[in-house]
Amino acid sequence: MGELSVPNDFTVASIDGVRVVLTRAAMDDDSMQLEWDGVRSDTTDRMDEKWALDLADWLKARTTDGREAVGMPPRMPGNLLARVLVTVRDDSGNQVAQLDGQVAGTDTEWHAAWRFARPREEANRLLVQFDVDGVPTAACELEIR
Repeated sequence: MGELSVPNDFTVASIDGVRVVLTRAAMDDDSMQLEWDGVRSDTTDRMDEKWALDLADWLKARTTDGREAVGMPPRMPGNLLARVLVTVRDDSGNQVAQLDGQVAGTDTEWHAAWRFARPREEANRLLVQFDVDGVPTAACELEIR
């Protein structure tokens, strides 16, 4: 993948006390990928600890009461990164289509990666607009190298 210029320490949003930063932007022959992380802090540590306790309680209940009775496991706190929505436009104003994405998981608890179609060849810059829950939070330009 070819790297795009990413502003240093660029804050995308703050969600429930978690600072979210853009960590990577890259392009290959077929697509572009943007990645952001929740910055580890006392807040994320507390959320992780609560989730671990809730998960332990859920596992215990599932063992004693059965899978049907307990429902779905508690969501990982890093899933709050899914509230970050992003719109990408090239320097001519054309929107770049979002293809798919992934948020939080084992060993990527506070990481999100979203894949987009590759911008058109003539594009030199991309305008990336972030919002959380429908409210704009940040924007930046990425230069295509």
